[in-house]
Amino acid sequence: MPWVCSSSHWLTGGKPTGATLQASANPGQQYVAYLHHGKSGVTNFQLNYNPIESTNHSVSLAVTLPAGTWKAVWTRPSDLAEIKVQEFTSTGAAKTLDPLTYQADVALRIDKVAVPVPPPAPTGLRVEP
Repeated sequence: MPWVCSSSHWLTGGKPTGATLQASANPGQQYVAYLHHGKSGVTNFQLNYNPIESTNHSVSLAVTLPAGTWKAVWTRPSDLAEIKVQEFTSTGAAKTLDPLTYQADVALRIDKVAVPVPPPAPTGLRVEP
């Protein structure tokens, strides 16, 4: 399934005041979002965000994902450190992620957690007296 560059279907609330949000999705499999608090401008015909405000910001996004088990990973872009991991089950209704405090910017990746399939039952076994 192709990626969709839209936040309108799965992000349903919680964007911090003053934040810029960019999002994309591979519906039913993976969802990504990026939040920052930079001031936009245009230099040499290129959009830029400078300076990014490095003060503390808080986010608690509301997401609506298909039913299943999901893993949300928040990452600090400056050093790619994972700053929070949350696994949750969705019923298909809106779910508010645990709150997170971050500075400047933060990235979110939500992946569907594969349900392990048990191995098949052994066959051809017999008991010898």
